[in-house]
Amino acid sequence: MEPENKDKTVGQLRDEFKKQNEGLEPLNVGTLVMAAYPLFVYPEQTEFEKIDFSKIDTSRFTVLIGKPTDPTADREKNLCKRIRNALAHGNFKIVEDQIEFIDYVLDKKSKQKINFFKATIAIRDFGKFINDFMFTIKRQYFQNRNANQ
Repeated sequence: MEPENKDKTVGQLRDEFKKQNEGLEPLNVGTLVMAAYPLFVYPEQTEFEKIDFSKIDTSRFTVLIGKPTDPTADREKNLCKRIRNALAHGNFKIVEDQIEFIDYVLDKKSKQKINFFKATIAIRDFGKFINDFMFTIKRQYFQNRNANQ
């Protein structure tokens, strides 16, 4: 964005970024989480529900505890809902080269965590998932918009 950078290659800009940030890559787990938040959490629930999740590949997630949620709906939609909830409530953590997402329902009477869910995905795979998710929902949005005109 800076005028003095107009003739620099992406590699040069990456090297400068790493030098200024103690070797940190510009695309790292922090930027992945930042990218995931507006894709999953920012849209209103009604907009999120309109997504055709059958086109979303969730195969790289490993569900460790629980089920994605509602057994009558598809795995992709429910897993994405659980990831959305985990992100919205800050219930995720980095464990070595994995991101672990945790979701649960708090029982109002007993204050116990129920319907517990935990899934992991490799950080590299999460980057691919985020990228694919973004382009899939973008394509769907414009197809739906054009169909309604």
